[in-house]
Amino acid sequence: AASLTHEGALDAALRSDEESPDPALHAYSVARLAMMAHESRMGPETAIDVPGYLNRYRVGVSSGRHHRSPREFDKMAPANFLKFKGIEIERVTQEGFGAALVGHIEWTQERENHDPFMPSEGFGVPLNGSIQFEGTRATLILQDLMEDAEAVIEGREVPLAADFTAPLFFRYFEERDREPNKIMAALRPSAFESTIGMTALEPFARDKTPLILVHGLLATAENWTPFLNLLRQDPILRERYQIVLFNYPTGTPIAENAHHLRSWLKKYRDTYDPKRQLAPMRSMVILGHSMGGILSNMQIRDSGNQLVKLVFKRPIDEIDLEPEAREKLMSLGVFEGNPDIDRAIFMASPHRGSDMATNAIGKIGAWLIRLPFDLVDSVLGGLETVDNLTDYAQNLSKRPRNSVTALRPDNPLLPTVLNLPVANGVQIHSIIAQANQNAPTEKGSDRVVEYWSSHLDEALSEKIVLGYNHSSMVEAEESLNEVWRILYAHVGEPWPGNRR
Repeated sequence: AASLTHEGALDAALRSDEESPDPALHAYSVARLAMMAHESRMGPETAIDVPGYLNRYRVGVSSGRHHRSPREFDKMAPANFLKFKGIEIERVTQEGFGAALVGHIEWTQERENHDPFMPSEGFGVPLNGSIQFEGTRATLILQDLMEDAEAVIEGREVPLAADFTAPLFFRYFEERDREPNKIMAALRPSAFESTIGMTALEPFARDKTPLILVHGLLATAENWTPFLNLLRQDPILRERYQIVLFNYPTGTPIAENAHHLRSWLKKYRDTYDPKRQLAPMRSMVILGHSMGGILSNMQIRDSGNQLVKLVFKRPIDEIDLEPEAREKLMSLGVFEGNPDIDRAIFMASPHRGSDMATNAIGKIGAWLIRLPFDLVDSVLGGLETVDNLTDYAQNLSKRPRNSVTALRPDNPLLPTVLNLPVANGVQIHSIIAQANQNAPTEKGSDRVVEYWSSHLDEALSEKIVLGYNHSSMVEAEESLNEVWRILYAHVGEPWPGNRR
C-alpha cells in the first residue's frame, strides 16, 4: 500500500492537497511498517522481508543525517494514537508527506547517570516516517523533526507530516501524577526541596543553544507546557535551541532560589561543556516569568559586596562568624554574572515588587508559609550581638522570611539588585502585560505587577501586550511572536515577521 500510494502522497504533500485519499493510506502503511521495525528492534545494519500486494520487499532502515533508528526508542507510536485527556491544549501539527510518529526514551538510572538532566518521564521525540523505494528494496526513514521538518525526496523539497504536541504527552501526564501541589510547594517549601533542579526537554545537542525557562510564584515547571507547545511551532526554535526547565518551590526566599538556579546552571555547564569549548553553550538565553524573572535577573549581574552590605554595617571580614554561616552567607549574597548567559527575557517580572505582597491576600500568604529554618538566624546565629546588623537585617526577624514578603515594594533587596551592574555583553528584553487596554502605559498593570515594577531602562526592547493579565500573557500571540523575534536575532536569523 505504501508503494502504490507513494507518488500520490508525495504530489499531495507538494500541493497541500487535502482531498486526495493517498496521504492517509500512505501514512497508515508507513506507520504500520515503522511499528513493525520497532518491534523487530531494527537498526541500520539489519533488514527484514515484508510481503506487499505486488512484490516482496526487502526493508532496511536509513542511517542518514538527522535520521533515527527504531531501536533507539523504548516506545514508538503513530502520533494520532496519543490522546490528551483532562487538558485543553492546541495540537500543533504540520501537514506533509509520510507519517507523524512519536518515539519515547524511558528514564533509567543508567541513562540519568549518562545524562543527569534527563527528566524522570524520559524524552519524547517527534518523528516522521517515510519510505524510499528502489525496485523491491525499501528503506524506512525516521526523521528527527526537532532537527528538520522538511526533506528532499526525489529531488523535491517536501514538508513532512508532524505532530509537535504529541511528544509532550509523556512529560505532561507523567508530571501531573508526580508534580507537587503548586500551592503546597509555596506554603511548605521545605517539603519539596527534592523538586529543585533543571531538566531538559530533549537529549543534549552540542550544536544547539540552551534556552533556560524559569517559572514564577505559585507555579512549577509544568506550567510551561502550553507555552512550550506553541513555542515549538517555529522551525528555527526547534532546530537551533534546546529547552531546559528550572523547577523550585516558590515559597523559599528569593536569594536562596537564585542561588539554587546559579548552582544548577553551573552543573549544566560542567556536565556538557566543562572546558567551555562549545560556542552555543557560551551563548545561553534565560527567560523568566513573574518571580522567575527576578531569579533570572540575579544570574546576569555582579553583586560585589552590595547585598552583604544590606545585612552588615561593617565589612564581613571584620565580623566574627562561624565558618558554616559565613559560607552560607557568601553563597547567597556574593556572586558574579553567569559568563555563559548572553541574553535575558523577562515576562511580567516584578523587579521592584508588587503591591499584591502588601495587601490582605499577600499578608495571609506570607503568614501561612513555613520554612524549614529561619534563614537569617541560620546565617547569623553565631553572632554574639546584633550591633553589626543593619536595620534591614534586624527587621527581617520581625516578619516571615519567604518569597512573598520579598516581593514587597519596600524591600531594599529589590532596588539593590537592580542597581547591580549587568555582566558585560548581556542583552535584556522585557515583555509586559497590560490588562486595561485603555490605561496609559506608565500606569498599566497586569493585575499583579504594575508597569513601574516591570520596566527596565537598560532593556534593549520592551513589548507591551495589551488585554492580557499576569498569567494569560504567557500564551498570548504577541508574547510568542516577541519571544520568537528575540530568539531569531540571538542566532542571527532574519525575522520573517509574525508567525501566528
